Amino acid sequence: MAGKDLFTDEEWALVAPLPGLVIMAASISDGKALPSVREVSAGGVVLVDAAKAHPDNALVTELVNGMKDAKPDLGEEKPTSSEAVVAVLATQIETGWTTLSSKASSEDLAVVRDLLLAAARAVVERLGTGFMGSGDEKVSPSERAFLDRLTGILVG
Repeated sequence: MAGKDLFTDEEWALVAPLPGLVIMAASISDGKALPSVREVSAGGVVLVDAAKAHPDNALVTELVNGMKDAKPDLGEEKPTSSEAVVAVLATQIETGWTTLSSKASSEDLAVVRDLLLAAARAVVERLGTGFMGSGDEKVSPSERAFLDRLTGILVG
């Protein structure tokens, strides 16, 4: 299984941020300006566990190992709402996924798709709605909308 070596530097710059973009978008899809550390951590745990579960998959390993270095590009005109940030990040996720899909094997795509979806679900399910995440509803409508959008991007 091939990893980063499949891509040019420019292509990898679009692919490498995928895990971080997914976790960030999922964590602010609830409409809060600042992501919860517990939510971000939940997504990170899923990614690290995936890398451990697929030690021979260079692509997964390189994506997870590079996650801490990947920074989202919110553009020169910074979005002014969490919804706008999620929209920008979703566009970057789509671009990265399209680039990844153009070169990665169907096996690698399935593994990466599953881990990105699992990370997003872990983030949005980590806390409930309400004060400090204490509400009964685990996934808000806006978080559900993000998961649906992400699934549309990754599954097609």
